[in-house]
Amino acid sequence: MATFNSPATYNPPLIAQEISCVYPISDTYGPTPRYLYYVCLFLSFWAPRYGWLAHAVLGAAVAYAATAAVQTFILLSARLVPAPVQNVTIPYISSTNLTGYFAGIKALVTNRSYVEVQPDYLELDIDAVTSVVITAYLVGLPLQCWSRITRASTVLHRLVLVWNLVMLAASISVLILWPHLNVAPAQYRFCYANVDDGDSFQNSNGWDKHYWDQTWNQTVWKLFGQPLLDNRLWFNYTSNCMYPCFSTSQILRQATSLKASALTPNAPGAKLHTDAGYGSDDFQPLIYTAITSFTAAQLFLLAMGRLKFCTERVPIYEPRQLWTRRKEIWQSFNGDFKRGWVHLMNFLRSPQTSLSLKTPRQWNSNHTSIRQHPLFLFSLDLLVILVLFAAMLFGPLTVIAFIIWIEHYIHQDGAPTESPRAVGQWGITVQLGVVLFAACVLRLKYRVASEEEVRREIEHRTEELDKLKIIADQKRLRLLSQVEEQNK
Repeated sequence: MATFNSPATYNPPLIAQEISCVYPISDTYGPTPRYLYYVCLFLSFWAPRYGWLAHAVLGAAVAYAATAAVQTFILLSARLVPAPVQNVTIPYISSTNLTGYFAGIKALVTNRSYVEVQPDYLELDIDAVTSVVITAYLVGLPLQCWSRITRASTVLHRLVLVWNLVMLAASISVLILWPHLNVAPAQYRFCYANVDDGDSFQNSNGWDKHYWDQTWNQTVWKLFGQPLLDNRLWFNYTSNCMYPCFSTSQILRQATSLKASALTPNAPGAKLHTDAGYGSDDFQPLIYTAITSFTAAQLFLLAMGRLKFCTERVPIYEPRQLWTRRKEIWQSFNGDFKRGWVHLMNFLRSPQTSLSLKTPRQWNSNHTSIRQHPLFLFSLDLLVILVLFAAMLFGPLTVIAFIIWIEHYIHQDGAPTESPRAVGQWGITVQLGVVLFAACVLRLKYRVASEEEVRREIEHRTEELDKLKIIADQKRLRLLSQVEEQNK
């Protein structure tokens, strides 16, 4: 119910104030869980000696990113068409005469006789979700280059590839949603002058449809058209002001969590979540470039590995060996370059002699087996090494730069709804700690087990080993049969 205390002669006019309507960042994406997610990704790179630890922290990061990806897919599938724009007439207030009723009012609309109303909101979760899913996707390529756990087995490697595909789909969904949920048209609230709900107001009572009257102009003037002291309809209203943005809805949010704030410089979303802030962000286009480049690099390396185009001197499945085998790789490339240079010089000196030395069989071989041509192999090997080197060097730097940029963006969204002391913030840390503690205990199970338990484990492992031998023999026989069919 609207509240008001004043003399009987008080008769303030209707005013409009510019506001921001936002859904605050969910507790799931608060600072503590988000930073812990970054730490888990970091540890998955630098804990290769302790495979169980790397698997545990990477699993936690994958689960957290999966939650954000599912939210992204839901938001994209449930995206609503924006409401049509409607004009609402307001009394004209000159910006040079802000005295009396208009003194000290923040974000007051002046020098206008109407405002354009299009109910909308800012979904600040989109910033946190963007940080999670795009970081997860960008980290996939350097993770495959630097971390040994992704190469531990074929199944794990394919799981990482599937995870990258899901994160790519989520990243594309985020980039589609970003302009719609991260920027909203100007929002307004309508009040009697100096009879408002303060600088910020929570939609605790939801939207009352009984006050709707065909258009926003009629609805606003129906509520504020009479003098304040005679306005029984206003006295029965749930708040002092009318907020058109409270008529909106979001599939994953309670309407009562929508918060409206006077659009001051410190209001949530006032600096970056505007058309001017969105258009002046020079770093944002680099996100599209990074995602495109990382996708092209992963597809290229995957194709080169699966089709076996590059030679054995390129450690495409163990990029970390680029440094340990650097002398061997350099000598191989240097030898190929020298031989190619000698052939080129001989050809330039006497091209007819060089061509006449080749037999018809060699000509047919050169035309039908371009994949085996030394120049082709040299070029592919060099290109693969350059891509691997760029992924290993610039990949982590790109991820770090993106995290710094998106965290700056998130910090402009206002203070988090929960402090680090809240259970929603430190609870996930406790859960991960319990999982790691359990993993540490399981690592010691054979040391504390009895002799009988150890012998039972040996019998079980022996049975599993026999099954693996049978599977290996079946695969070998299948491969031999395929080779025989090809030779026929």
